[in-house]
Amino acid sequence: MTNLLVFRERLKKIYSEYSRWIDAGLRFLLSFITLIVINVKTGYMTQMNSELVLIALALLSGVLPAGFGFVISILFITLNLLEVSKLLAAFVPLFGLLMYLVYFSFKPGNAIFANVALVLGLIGMPAPLGIAIGLLSTPLAIVPAIFGLMIAAYVNYIDSNFMVLTSDVGSIFKQGITVVKGAFMDDRIWTCVVILIIVAVVAFIIRRMFFHNNWIFAIAIGGVLYLVLTLIFALVLDQEIRPLSLVLNVFFALLAGFIMHFLFFMVDSLRVEHVQFEDDEYYYYVKAVPKVRVTAPEVRVTKINSRKVKEETKTSEQVVFLDATAPKNEKEAEVRETSESEEEE
Repeated sequence: MTNLLVFRERLKKIYSEYSRWIDAGLRFLLSFITLIVINVKTGYMTQMNSELVLIALALLSGVLPAGFGFVISILFITLNLLEVSKLLAAFVPLFGLLMYLVYFSFKPGNAIFANVALVLGLIGMPAPLGIAIGLLSTPLAIVPAIFGLMIAAYVNYIDSNFMVLTSDVGSIFKQGITVVKGAFMDDRIWTCVVILIIVAVVAFIIRRMFFHNNWIFAIAIGGVLYLVLTLIFALVLDQEIRPLSLVLNVFFALLAGFIMHFLFFMVDSLRVEHVQFEDDEYYYYVKAVPKVRVTAPEVRVTKINSRKVKEETKTSEQVVFLDATAPKNEKEAEVRETSESEEEE
């Protein structure tokens, strides 16, 4: 666990230094995944199937603010549906415009949930949405998520009934009404919306409560609630139950919830402090919950220059050259001087 906390602190440090580039990279990644999924589901316009086109659009989404990623996704869907029917393609931008007028005009910060909901709706994995909204935002964020799910349901219906729609030679307006009814009047999509709203509200309420491990309880109860409500609605409305899809939805919802808990809300519940103070008008009761923080160990590397060490050792060695004829002491020197003086005489 300590290693994970150290890893998280390093991630936070890296993000604090390069947050602008990381945010742009995440927007690029989300947009690129969205465009790939849309291309798999539609892909009717061959000119848009190029990987370079997808990368260019994703890069544009990464450079622009968060809300433009969903706009690019809508335009990409519209261009692909033009190959099927102009009327069917026209519904998508109209739906996006309605979403902007209803929600984004006064609450643009939650546009990211629309793009995430679009991807999860296209792959049939909407369960993480409810827990994510309950943990990271307010229940109002479910509004753009619903718009994203609606567009995903629209694209999924066209993809499932593509052969029928292209072979139908009847009125184009009749074709459009058929698609709208099939996509938006399906009780499964509205069941999913109702379940996600309930899960998001319950997770948000539990997350805002003041007790130990409230995030963990919000995640666990949200996952169990999604599972139970899905089974109840399926039995009441006589819907088909897909066990594998349901289990995967709950699993990834719990996994996403615990990842968000690890990244955004790791606190030490054992060191909670209650503080009380007052001013002239109010009493203040404060509950202080410290975050779990682990200081990353600093590794100091000492670089040793081998060349410098050799020079130092060489200068420290003192080499003394002794003369073989030199006297070893004072007495020997006196004797040698006396003998030399006698020889001179």
